[in-house]
Amino acid sequence: MHKDKILITGSNGVLGNAFKRNLNLLCDYEIKFTSGREVDLTDSESVKKLFDNINPDYVFHLAAKSGGIGLSKNYHATLLRDNILMSINIADNCIRKKVRKTLFTLSSGMYPEAANLPIKENENLTGSPHNSNSGYAYAKSFIEPLIKSYNQQYKANFIGLVPNGIYGPEDNFDLQNAPMLPSLILKAYQAKNNNSNLEVWGDGTPLRQYTFADDYVQIYKWCLEKYEGSEILNVGTSDEFSIDSIAKMICNSTGLSTSRIKYLKDKPRGIFRRPIDNSKFITLSNFKYLKLPEGIDRTCKWLKYNYELITSKSKV
Repeated sequence: MHKDKILITGSNGVLGNAFKRNLNLLCDYEIKFTSGREVDLTDSESVKKLFDNINPDYVFHLAAKSGGIGLSKNYHATLLRDNILMSINIADNCIRKKVRKTLFTLSSGMYPEAANLPIKENENLTGSPHNSNSGYAYAKSFIEPLIKSYNQQYKANFIGLVPNGIYGPEDNFDLQNAPMLPSLILKAYQAKNNNSNLEVWGDGTPLRQYTFADDYVQIYKWCLEKYEGSEILNVGTSDEFSIDSIAKMICNSTGLSTSRIKYLKDKPRGIFRRPIDNSKFITLSNFKYLKLPEGIDRTCKWLKYNYELITSKSKV
């Protein structure tokens, strides 16, 4: 029986790994994965060969160059250039190979620092993003005009999905450039093992939104089959938690006393809050998200069983 093929980029990231764990949700399709270890998506010839080899019917473009605030504030040009090049190369080859539908992944971090809260999709490109993340943010905000212009000129079927913080098993736990939540989970385990403090940048007051990676597998499938149009769509959760409450959830899941939390107030805390308005997506889909405490608990349990592997990799 013939199955339509979906090419999924970024297969070794936290979101790509979620798709690997949940292939049963996509059993009606033949899934082809690729990662940066196999194909350099910033190189046009490499992407051309990839598409010629796979001939996908659909594409989920998940791949991105990204990391935590420590990486973002030091590599603005790299993150801007590489993420734009990947998007253009994917778009051009989707047109060339007549891909039937392409799902591009944007980021809630792209929205302007001064956006009206909670942030609706039409706030994109109305101002400057937070300066700690501007290179990556501008690259992601660029995807919206890319979608609209390619859909208009080439009659493409490109759509843009805007997740917020993604976390889960098989996340990036490299303390040098990991996002905040997986970094705190690993540091909490280390603090418990070493009988030391859990150091958290800032003062704990900023608010964050995090969506469990496995939820996005269902979301992308729904958008593939149900959503059309050039208008981008906020698809992350609207639940919002302080960094302090997130740190305490992690302590509860790892068995570390909350008294071990130590805030480094001389370190940058990032933007105070950036809540998105996902009402359009929820009205269309009636989607139910996994609650953050349960998602953190699942992620901590995964790390517990893979702790030696994770820490050995970080020493290489």
